[in-house]
Amino acid sequence: MENFKIREDLNDMVANIGFVHTKNRYGERNYCNVKLFNNVNIEFRDNDKVYELFQSYVALGDKDFIKSRALVEELKIDDMGEVTGTYICVKYELKDGTTIRLFPNSFNISKTIDNYYKQFKLQQKVDKK
Repeated sequence: MENFKIREDLNDMVANIGFVHTKNRYGERNYCNVKLFNNVNIEFRDNDKVYELFQSYVALGDKDFIKSRALVEELKIDDMGEVTGTYICVKYELKDGTTIRLFPNSFNISKTIDNYYKQFKLQQKVDKK
């Protein structure tokens, strides 16, 4: 069994995290949008129909089903305690104990987020002076 550990909480550079439901001539599309401190929007894919899950809670009248949501970098750790991978994701924790992870649309997006995080940290240092 693999365990997960947060390596870096990137949420301090996030302005907003939320789902977007769009319709176009090809059908409907849902994705999680993360708006960063610099107004850059980054899409996280919703392959597991999380938007529909959340809408089912709303349909039941439960508006307080999300315990937390955050942009994080996590470590994947195997049974031997070895790190088998790192990744950036949007991590939702629901009140019922369910954890949901949404991943960026491409590998390059993770590097982009990393670069913006570095920019955010540099900006914080300049603002303190």
